[in-house]
Amino acid sequence: FEVLRESDVRLPKFSGSAISILGAIVLGDAAVSAGIVSPIMLIIIATSAICSLTFSQIAMVNAIRLWRIIFMIFATCFGMPGIFMAVFFFLAHLTDLTSFNKPYIYPVAPFNFTFFRRWIFKLNIKKDNKRSKVLTNKNYIRSRL
Repeated sequence: FEVLRESDVRLPKFSGSAISILGAIVLGDAAVSAGIVSPIMLIIIATSAICSLTFSQIAMVNAIRLWRIIFMIFATCFGMPGIFMAVFFFLAHLTDLTSFNKPYIYPVAPFNFTFFRRWIFKLNIKKDNKRSKVLTNKNYIRSRL
């Protein structure tokens, strides 16, 4: 599917889509007839491919493509436990990410109960006047506008 998608990008606008759709139908039917993949796996791949078309930024598309392939490999090799292992690796990867040198999924990792509670229950913004010390070294108390 990824090869067909790349060919769709590089071919002219009018013929690229038709060739991709026809190629996906022919390859999917041939793979199921040959017994390489099951019809259910073909439906899952098609659904995930259609859902990935909602993203237009190339970096996001490549990240989703990578994790989709990792999830499919783990699911193919290990079944349901493989999916759980892939989710574990994905969550471990998320906890390792930083944005502007700050933890990506703060306040979940590193865990901070005070700000986790504020994040879950969404206190009134006018009453919430304290910033986390993890996110800033100054302006711990927000100034009123």
